[in-house]
Amino acid sequence: MAANDCSDEWETDDNLTKLYDLSLLNHTKTGEYRFVLHTLVRIHAKNLAIESNVYAIAQERHANFFVERLQSDDLENAAIVAEVAADLEDMLLAAEWVRNQQGESAQGRKKRYKFAAKLQPLFEKYGHWQKAITLMARFQTWAEQFQDWSTLARFKLQEARYWSYTGKFERAIEVLQSARTSLHNIESLDMRREREVKLLNVLAGIFQKQGRSEEAIQTFRDEILIEEEIGDSRALAIAYNRLGGLLQQQGKLEEAQQAFERQVAISETLNDQASLSRGLNRLGGLLQQQGKSEEAQQAFERQITISETLNDQSQLSRGLNCLGGLLQQQGKLEEAQQAFKRQVAIAETLNDQASVAIGLNCLGGLLQQQGKLEEAQQAFERRIAISETLNDQASLAIGLNCLGGLLQQQEKLEEAQQAFERRIAISEMLNDQASLAIGLNCLGGLFQQQGKLEEAQ
Repeated sequence: MAANDCSDEWETDDNLTKLYDLSLLNHTKTGEYRFVLHTLVRIHAKNLAIESNVYAIAQERHANFFVERLQSDDLENAAIVAEVAADLEDMLLAAEWVRNQQGESAQGRKKRYKFAAKLQPLFEKYGHWQKAITLMARFQTWAEQFQDWSTLARFKLQEARYWSYTGKFERAIEVLQSARTSLHNIESLDMRREREVKLLNVLAGIFQKQGRSEEAIQTFRDEILIEEEIGDSRALAIAYNRLGGLLQQQGKLEEAQQAFERQVAISETLNDQASLSRGLNRLGGLLQQQGKSEEAQQAFERQITISETLNDQSQLSRGLNCLGGLLQQQGKLEEAQQAFKRQVAIAETLNDQASVAIGLNCLGGLLQQQGKLEEAQQAFERRIAISETLNDQASLAIGLNCLGGLLQQQEKLEEAQQAFERRIAISEMLNDQASLAIGLNCLGGLFQQQGKLEEAQ
């Protein structure tokens, strides 16, 4: 309708129906009012359009339609992103047209390069990283021409993120460093700081992916200092959460606890219950790691209460699993069993099979500890079946190892051997040397129990 400048959808439908009746168009499988050209027909039609001097006009109308559409759509809304994504190929065509325009007025170009920023959620959802990199680089030149330094920084930031998604971390860092050196051109101090903290956040994440933990920690700290000055509490809470996780990973548990506690305090001040729930879960895990069981239990129980109030079943499932593990560690086996069973039931309701598998594995281990070996075996076997259905080989290997140990405890030595050998085969296939070592150790112990000392050795 836009490309042909039809007055309404009925006129468009009449034109398309005529072409369809002549077999020049076919319906697609995605909807009644979507059509596709055969490749050769498309080439012929394009050539005719060029000869008739209507191709460029149609391109412009088509591109302008999507430029206008993205101005009005709320692409923070997942449902709208999905709807717009149905036209993704058209969006990319429009973006290419916008990118290639020359000699446009400054106002026209400015309107169109903002179109690239609107495409961001679609690029990220569907992984068109190389196309995104090309477009972002092109639109940066336009932003420089307009001396729109804030938008230039934004495009550089996006380009760096897309490079990181392709695994080109050094290139991403180069782009970020380039962006940082140009921040001084932004006149508004608030905007300059806003761009800088986002840049630091992305840079810290890249350092973390590279295993450059100390640099990542320092970059998060630099970000937090600016966030404190700006007073952006929500961004500050996220930064503290990420910093805490990194510090915990590095074994700096006291510093990690301070970071998580700071995040929790900020979330309480904001009355951001979802953020508070996430923070309490991470704090609880850290406290448990430090052996502070009572404090950890309070954190998990509080998180569970918040998740119930929010009806956040996914976060509730996570909290129950953590609490179950803590209760098991404390020797409160019946309470732990109730927590694990409830978690499994919630995960089943959500049809989150991976979470069901994790819950069943925890439940199986607890039942084994209680001496309820038949129930434990059923839990492990069910977990294995789910892992097979999901084709999650790493999870399958863990499940087989647990089952093998249980069968060995039950004196079902041949079945245990089969489970361990299958686990070893999977570890070899995955080239997971750590898992392979564990499997061989278990199998060796089983052979020793069977009196097969040479094989055990």
